[in-house]
Amino acid sequence: MELSGFTKVEKMNYGMNATNQSIISSDGGDAIIYKSSNLISSMSYSGKAKDMAQLSDNFKPEVKELLGGVDGFFSVGTGSDGKWKNIHVYSSMATSLDGLERICYIASQPEWDHLEVREYSGSRGCNYSSLYYMLTKKLLAKGLAGGDSKFIIPNSKTKDLVDAINEVISERANNKYELVKTNSVDQIKIEGQYYYYNVVYWREKIGSHDFPSQSFDINVLKNLARKLSEISDIDTLSEISRVLKVMDNIVESKRTELESIKALDL
Repeated sequence: MELSGFTKVEKMNYGMNATNQSIISSDGGDAIIYKSSNLISSMSYSGKAKDMAQLSDNFKPEVKELLGGVDGFFSVGTGSDGKWKNIHVYSSMATSLDGLERICYIASQPEWDHLEVREYSGSRGCNYSSLYYMLTKKLLAKGLAGGDSKFIIPNSKTKDLVDAINEVISERANNKYELVKTNSVDQIKIEGQYYYYNVVYWREKIGSHDFPSQSFDINVLKNLARKLSEISDIDTLSEISRVLKVMDNIVESKRTELESIKALDL
């Protein structure tokens, strides 16, 4: 997931705007942020993850137990049959059911052996999750396969998913992120009138595109390559291969991020 055409948000204005959407997407540090009137504390289907995870009928018991370890909030959807279904995940700083503090949407079925992790589903609040960008970076770094649209995560890797979500929650709570707006505009229709607001995402704080030089001794990798040539155990080589793929994901993600920032002259 790449943030193209983004601008650091200097001032947040909560609400919506009924004027032409091109005004909302114009350049500048101001952003109009949609804020839902549905508060987490006042809805029967939302609350702390440890309490809400057990409600869903879509997840296996052992998966629900692990999902209950998320340090944020869940809202759980219901189907036409009245059963509790899939989960929207929010940071510990969330107060309302909208996209600003939402991390992702997690779906499953009782017969599935995996979870589907997507940015959002439907239009609960708004059609984006501002912390999804950071979650994708964490998931890729852990070697979990996926992309912009969704991640397919085996039930056996649920703990890795929970760890990634909690890393995002912790960094958000510790003010490690800054808000940026994209060139996209979202909308909501109320009594026949469309209202517009910015699509925004959280990213790691970056003070300047003049990044400090960071030395790295390439001989470390050369020595590692020599040691690898001496290994003959297949299982050991397989595990090393897995770790190297994770490292490659981390390097490529960081390289792409820095190149994008430099190209935008932020």
